[in-house]
Formats: sequence, C-alpha cells, structure tokens
Amino acid sequence: MINVCPTCGQYEVAKTAYPAEDRVACPHCQTSIPFQFRPLFCVTGASGAGKTTTALALQQMQDEFVVLDQDILWREEFNQPDDNYANFRDTWLRLAKNISQAGRPVILFGSAVPDQFQRPEARYFSAIHFLALVVEDAVLADRLRARPEWRRSRNVIDTHIQFNRWLKEVGPDQGVSLLMGTDRPVDEVAAGVLAWARSLS
Repeated sequence: MINVCPTCGQYEVAKTAYPAEDRVACPHCQTSIPFQFRPLFCVTGASGAGKTTTALALQQMQDEFVVLDQDILWREEFNQPDDNYANFRDTWLRLAKNISQAGRPVILFGSAVPDQFQRPEARYFSAIHFLALVVEDAVLADRLRARPEWRRSRNVIDTHIQFNRWLKEVGPDQGVSLLMGTDRPVDEVAAGVLAWARSLS
C-alpha cells in the first residue's frame, strides 16, 4: 500500500523516510504519509537447525509479534542466486513493512544473511536484527539424513553444514546473534527467540 502515493498515484519503492517524525514522503509530489517504523527480526539458520519447528512453537506462545516463515512464498522463480535473491527479499520486506503497520513487528524465519536485506525497502524499518539458530555439525547431519530422500543428498547436507559453520564462525562479525539449539527442547529455543526479540523492541 505504501508504495503507491495516494495523491499523485506514482509507484515508488524508495519513499523518503522520516523516522523521527513517523512519516514517509513521496519523492514526486512530497505528500506525507503517516508511517510506524518498527524493527524487523530475522531468524536464520541452516536447513535442519530447527527454524520451522521453532516458528510454530513461537506462534503459540505469544501475540506480540507476527511470526512468519519465508518458505510459504518460495517459488522457483525466486531462485536467483546471481543477484542474491533480491526479488525474494524485496517481496518479504514489502510484506513485513505492511504487516507491521497493523501494530505488531514481524519475526521472519528463513535462511538468509544480513547483506541480502540491504535493499531499498529496508528504510521502512527502525532496524533489522538477525539471530541464527545453530547446532553441532553432527546433530545437523543426522537431522538432514532423517529427511525424505530428495532433501538429503550428500551435496545438500554438506552445503548446510558449511552454512551452519559460517554462521557460528563469521555470523557474529556480520551482526548476527547466535542461539544454540543442540539438545534443547523446542519450547526453550522458541522462548530464547522471544526473549531476544523483546530485548530489541
């Protein structure tokens, strides 16, 4: 909704943002539009780290945040690694910014890294915070091997183990907080995510 100016009708992703004044402005006609700048919380992790089960548990234990899983919108047309999945990230930023106008911030689950969200529509959030769910490599490998055959090829397992290691070793330098999920009940992990989001709200 925000991308179309109610006065001149121009479509513009990159409105001028005025967070201190709770408004954005159309760069074409300068019309001001009231806007609530809220944080966006991104929970990342390798496949098998527990994102989906944690998201489901988190939905049930609170009503302060809108909890969504990026996979619900994934289609093959979004599989564009050459541009860092820009279309997919733009879609989620646009959706999250509109949802947040209803009064609740979004906690978005899905494998991602911070630079993929350095997009024009990031301006509509007061901040974008990242938390990675990580587990021990052996635990991750066991979880992935237990999945259906089409989801557990050797290449898939190796790729996600490497991403899990990257998050643990490099993630903190990229602004990613870590939450270890090995041998922890899912409700405890979900409570950890909730505490993290609350601390930054």
